[in-house]
Amino acid sequence: FTARNVITSISEPHRYDELHLPWSTAVQLLDLHITNKLFKLGYTPNQAMQFIRECTRRYDPLMRKIFDELLSESPLGGLPVIFQRNPTLARGSAQLLRITKIKDDVADNTVSLSVLVLVGFNADFDGDALNMLLILDRAMYDGLSRMAPHLTTFDVNAPRRISGNLKMPVPIAATIDNWLSF
Repeated sequence: FTARNVITSISEPHRYDELHLPWSTAVQLLDLHITNKLFKLGYTPNQAMQFIRECTRRYDPLMRKIFDELLSESPLGGLPVIFQRNPTLARGSAQLLRITKIKDDVADNTVSLSVLVLVGFNADFDGDALNMLLILDRAMYDGLSRMAPHLTTFDVNAPRRISGNLKMPVPIAATIDNWLSF
């Protein structure tokens, strides 16, 4: 229930805690969930394994339907994961995020995330790879819920101070400055 991918930014409207997962990673990460769905459709264990193996590197409409069901069934509006960058140990280097989309382009092997959570990971888009752990049940989610990105707003070492995790990425600040200057 783990994966590791290079990161890219989400370029469409989104919430700051969203992740967009590549197709092949989703097939691997959600293997058990997919198998369960296939069993309910009447697949045998061998048929399910064969179908999953074939869908790892190619788009399939049934697999797309299964992905959509898995995402819609989550009460959180997406599948929760802990997303983390090694070897940093700073606060915010591991965050609770949600998988809200699985990309259809099987050639795209990157996880897309919001630029608003990059500072905690000490990441940028020059080839950084981050890892994730799929949260499997409510008890695990409750235990890890304190790792949500919005809970890194305040500095734990200085009362009433904002932490360094809220820095505005330079391209965004420059774009805002350009708009305000005209």
